[in-house]
Amino acid sequence: ALDYCHKNQIIHRDVKLENILVGNEGLLKLADFGWAAELNQQDRRQTLCGTMDYLAPEMLEHKPYNESVDI
Repeated sequence: ALDYCHKNQIIHRDVKLENILVGNEGLLKLADFGWAAELNQQDRRQTLCGTMDYLAPEMLEHKPYNESVDI
């Protein structure tokens, strides 16, 4: 799901266990795109958002970031 989002220039910014849903047949789905944003390859974001326990270091340090914060 993240690969699809990133290929379509979307960053989720709140990947956590609670946002990964498991269907009856074991199919995983990514949920809660409330903090998602469009991001082209030259863009960098600086917004501090998401769940504190899951934030990437660059977000906590208020540094510009890209889709790598989803991993």
